[in-house]
Amino acid sequence: MAARAGFDDGDDMEAAADPSRGAVHDARNAALIGPLVEAAPIGLGVVDDTLRFRYVNAHLGKLHDRPAEVHVGHPVVDVLPDLWPSIEPLLRRALDGEVLVDELVTGPSPADAADVRHWLASLFPLRRGTGRRAVGVVVRDVTAPHRAQERLGHSERLLAEAERVARLGSWEWLVEQDVVTMSDEMRRILGHDPDERFGYGTLLAGIHPDDVEGFAALVDHALRAGGSYESRYRYQRPDGRVRVLHERGECVADDGRAVRMLGTVQDVTEEVERQRERAELLHRSVTAADDERQRLAERLHDDVVQVLAATDLRLQLLGQQADVGVEHVRRLVAEAVDALRRTILELASADVVDGGLASAVSAYAHRLLEVDGIAVDVAVDGVDDLPDDVALTAYRITQEALANVRRHAHARHVRVEVRREGDALRGEVVDDGRGLPDGSLESPGHLGLRLMRERAEVLGGHASVTRAQPRGTRVSWDLPA
Repeated sequence: MAARAGFDDGDDMEAAADPSRGAVHDARNAALIGPLVEAAPIGLGVVDDTLRFRYVNAHLGKLHDRPAEVHVGHPVVDVLPDLWPSIEPLLRRALDGEVLVDELVTGPSPADAADVRHWLASLFPLRRGTGRRAVGVVVRDVTAPHRAQERLGHSERLLAEAERVARLGSWEWLVEQDVVTMSDEMRRILGHDPDERFGYGTLLAGIHPDDVEGFAALVDHALRAGGSYESRYRYQRPDGRVRVLHERGECVADDGRAVRMLGTVQDVTEEVERQRERAELLHRSVTAADDERQRLAERLHDDVVQVLAATDLRLQLLGQQADVGVEHVRRLVAEAVDALRRTILELASADVVDGGLASAVSAYAHRLLEVDGIAVDVAVDGVDDLPDDVALTAYRITQEALANVRRHAHARHVRVEVRREGDALRGEVVDDGRGLPDGSLESPGHLGLRLMRERAEVLGGHASVTRAQPRGTRVSWDLPA
């Protein structure tokens, strides 16, 4: 049997054989235990069966912010009136013989009613030498850790709410154990039960067959290289619903070995659906505009230009009969016909499908600009076998940019480039004209600039208009090819 500090089994046996030695033995123990209890960094006290304090050590007095002597002999209800409703039931249960461990007591500090504090109290029955009942009390102030836990809980609730609003879940994957721990929001996004075991294979099984290979390749590369990845994929939930998810992940390595990954998953289904609907709307809008442009070009060519040509012929005949200023009128008619033919050239669409994008862009640029004395350099490369919608959109953006040059730029030279770079088709129209005035790039009056952007967005591309250096304007665009 292990020896206890200050006495041993020999002392106990001798005390049992000789009562006088037992008294000495008790005195020695009391001499040791008294200072120990008084100096203990924990609140210790005794309450008798009349619910009065019989003993309070220095630390318990400090917890109550009152000297120990203020407690002794006084009813607990008088010393701690604000805490009495919480303390009384515990004391009575202990007097009835129940042992209570770490009961949480919350209430105002005896020193400051505005300061709400938290204590853990353990209570146990005692028998005094007279045979009367008493309660031993052990008290710890746990306000600081309790408040820290409350702050942590509040932060976790805020995080959970933020994840819910943003439809953003978080996860951690222990690679070697193949265990994925997920936030509540991520489980809601994926549609899995909180108690269901989830591993990397479970995730792969739910990813759309057309997306799983690319996703797995990104994760494998991150594991090998110790880096991060970003992926968008379709995921089929257990209930059959398909969601579009955007995932970011980062590998955490130990001595060069991947041990875990951390990341987020965001449900972007509604965003993708809105983008799809907007693209469809833009496509219908652009198609309708192209059809209207073509119809207007045909009407101008078949009706107005023909009438003006006939008028010019009649004026020519009239001029042969009398000099009544007919030549001046004929020049005006010729200028009107020329302006109309240019407008028709701008409105009508070239046959970029059968004739090719390169020849269509080159022919349009030269026919439109050189008649005004504007020099044009055209470079088109790698545009064979383009999808029809990409070729037509590239032509229309270039067409609109060149028409803006003729109408507004007062340029002497224009450079046109269209080239294929990997999976993208890129184009640029740069002039050396007067450039765009401040604030005009976003002006609602610039319908042509807006149409160029919308045409690119229909195919998932981008178009921009910026100032060229040292002067002029640059129209740049790129399309997936």
